[in-house]
Amino acid sequence: MKTVKYYIPLFSLLSIALSSCNSPPPPPPPQSLPDHIVEVVQKLVAEKIQQAADKAAEAMKTKTSLTESYSSEDFNNPTETT
Repeated sequence: MKTVKYYIPLFSLLSIALSSCNSPPPPPPPQSLPDHIVEVVQKLVAEKIQQAADKAAEAMKTKTSLTESYSSEDFNNPTETT
């Protein structure tokens, strides 16, 4: 009976050890924390700049310039006097 008591904990320890051996290796840590922070900030800034450029391009497509919306006659013949 004494041998049966030891088989169960030994088997569970062995299964835990084998399962940890089959796990994939963890990803390597960044070279240094400041370099990692700089890399993340650069990526975020690039995304924000791209979003702002996209918004500006979209705004330029929808707006008309002043020369297109007013004719020269509007400036030569004012209807209101101040």
